Amino acid sequence: MSSLRIGHAEQEQALERLKTAFAEGRLDQAEFENRVGRTVAARTEDQLGAVLAGLPAAADLPECSTAGSVSLRDRVADRLVRALRCAVFCWLPPPSGRDQPGR
Repeated sequence: MSSLRIGHAEQEQALERLKTAFAEGRLDQAEFENRVGRTVAARTEDQLGAVLAGLPAAADLPECSTAGSVSLRDRVADRLVRALRCAVFCWLPPPSGRDQPGR
């Protein structure tokens, strides 16, 4: 690794690797979010390398058949939607009519 500066292309590649790792179950929700934040903040190859540590390189990932299976994008989108729903519903106050007795 080096302290060379990275650009948007390198950040996008790292984000794709993180999405793949998340969809495959290699990262849990909290670690995925943490690594995404660190990827966006990364400015050098060293910082980006630390974010991707412990994950297989894109070339190391096995080829899999996608015939009849859900695409990676759909799996990641489904997990993100479920996580966002949980976050929203956990923080929303109850509707005003429900918390009053006798209604």
